[in-house]
Amino acid sequence: MKILLLLNTLILFINTLSAQDIIFNESIEKYEMSFELTVNSDNTHDNFDYIEEWLVTTYSNQFSSSKLSNKEKGKIIYGAAFETRIFPTKGLISFTYTINFNGNKIGFFITDFAYSVIGQMSTAKGAVMNLESRGLAGKKKIIRETQTKIQEAIQLIQL
Repeated sequence: MKILLLLNTLILFINTLSAQDIIFNESIEKYEMSFELTVNSDNTHDNFDYIEEWLVTTYSNQFSSSKLSNKEKGKIIYGAAFETRIFPTKGLISFTYTINFNGNKIGFFITDFAYSVIGQMSTAKGAVMNLESRGLAGKKKIIRETQTKIQEAIQLIQL
């Protein structure tokens, strides 16, 4: 009986995730990433509250903040960032989530990827380079790090 109860509980938390890597969209000349999450509950308000809390908890730093939160329209725009040490000096990778809620489907669209140096000893401190910038050294490394961090973060979603 306990095993059956455990299986039922696990089934309630299973969600379907369809994700892609960060790609360069030639029509708009920007890097982007998108994925859709299908959840068992179609209670948009509960899902909205959960995702909003997930964003704040996952990206809890001074560089991340909500840009738009409209529960009635089912839309969140959130500027997220995380610190990284993929280069000798400390850096910051930032991006924007646009999240749309439609019943039991939650669409995530991620754009505006940028890298900036925040290390104390760098002459480039504060310089922000968009991924689309031609002079951005280590672009592939930044993309790999960003994809990994975002994919790890979305695996934490338990709806």
